[in-house]
Amino acid sequence: MLFDRTKLAVPLLARFLLQQETARFARTLGTLLRAGVPLLRAATSACDVVGNRDVAAGIARAIGLLQEGASLHHALASETSLPAVALRMIAVGEEAGKLDRMLLAVAAKFEQQTQRSIDRFMTALTPLLTMTIAVLVGGLIMAVMNAILSVNELAAR
Repeated sequence: MLFDRTKLAVPLLARFLLQQETARFARTLGTLLRAGVPLLRAATSACDVVGNRDVAAGIARAIGLLQEGASLHHALASETSLPAVALRMIAVGEEAGKLDRMLLAVAAKFEQQTQRSIDRFMTALTPLLTMTIAVLVGGLIMAVMNAILSVNELAAR
């Protein structure tokens, strides 16, 4: 739990993890609701899918508020750190009576954002890896050249 909470404290990593966990939770909950599973049972099952224990604990607390009669978006807003956009979309889905469709739309949106984040990271990582390999190869060449020159100096004496 402490490790998961620490991961959520790292700025760029936290955003990525919250996108991923939001998509996973919304996809599972939306699919279960579309299949006709009652909200409380579906939310409990969707909570089990969430990988980050800190986020899962917040969702579990939100499920407790659901049992007391709170709406899904109010419960999630008060107990979790899910993105505000997702919470607003869930609120609209609840008000329109199409929560399952809206949850699937939330999942699709956050899955796309997660994929874009991965693509951006890989794009930034490629030049960094190229430079790192260039420095390592250059260091290796310098070490070999230094050894060769040292042998030449010894031979010249």
